[in-house]
Amino acid sequence: MGIQWEGITWVLAATTWLLLALLPRLPALRPPPPPGPPTLEPGQEPPAVASLLVSSARGRRAALAATVLDLGARGCLDLAWMGPSLLGCRAVRVREGTRLLPFERRVVERLRTHLRGGEAPVSALLPAPRGPGSRRWYRGFAQEVIRVARAQGLVSAQLSPGRSRLLLLAAVVPAGLPALFVWRSGGLGPGSDVVVALVAAGVLLAAWFLLPRGFRATEAGRQVAGRWLGLLDGLDAEPWQGQAPLRDPMPARILAVGADPDLLAAFMPGRRRTIVGHVAMRFQRLDGDAVSWYLAVEGAGGPKTRAWAVAHELFERFPTGSRVRATLDGRGRLLWLAPAP
Repeated sequence: MGIQWEGITWVLAATTWLLLALLPRLPALRPPPPPGPPTLEPGQEPPAVASLLVSSARGRRAALAATVLDLGARGCLDLAWMGPSLLGCRAVRVREGTRLLPFERRVVERLRTHLRGGEAPVSALLPAPRGPGSRRWYRGFAQEVIRVARAQGLVSAQLSPGRSRLLLLAAVVPAGLPALFVWRSGGLGPGSDVVVALVAAGVLLAAWFLLPRGFRATEAGRQVAGRWLGLLDGLDAEPWQGQAPLRDPMPARILAVGADPDLLAAFMPGRRRTIVGHVAMRFQRLDGDAVSWYLAVEGAGGPKTRAWAVAHELFERFPTGSRVRATLDGRGRLLWLAPAP
């Protein structure tokens, strides 16, 4: 019976600690705020901050895309659409005296460092989502956005540093109970001290990993999110209809609340792959006054032919029969087209 009650005591202590650790996460599970009144003036918050407030699930991805578009609208980046999901960067030019937030400076320096030649797709200049060292870059970007939001009083930590230390100190109870039970029983044989020490260390390590480290929107942040959500109603339009204009700051504002997956692919494509082949066909399509240019590429690995809409520059650059290297995202969309040796 003693062992049974000891087990029950340990389970109760561990469960109590786990409930205390989960309580700070509850405010972050609140439903998103309702959209505010229709407006064309959502506020002065950076689009990256707004995207975190509006879309917690995809907020970090939308924050990066919104930042790139916002920097382009402000003249810090020379951006141009090269296809439906292909956004190119031609130059990085930050005027002297331009004030950039830390996460904006991070994006500018990344694009400036990796831009070679006259033009490259933004998705190729940014770190690959699963590439070596990319997690550290994206984590740093997200932390800088959160710091700005916290400085504006829009988000707060799920658990303050002081309470985090107290909660970690409380984990000593479920971690130390096994040692207490072994000591009271007079030991369980050779090596029992080592086993108890390993169990206690494992419990403390698990407690450290379970500590809440996220953030939650404050009441002021929820009001700001509701104001931004009213932006789509104010525009009386879908978040994205075709390619977004690049000289207007409004697209970055819309992206913060729309987080359209197709547009996000132009910034953070997943599972890139490259095929090498030749241009099998070129054709144009006229839709009213708009002209679309298409290239059909036959892959070297088989007879399958893929066609994508491209910018007029790429259409003129690659004649029929030329060998090309096409970089695709996980959904088969064209990200970049370059000559192949």
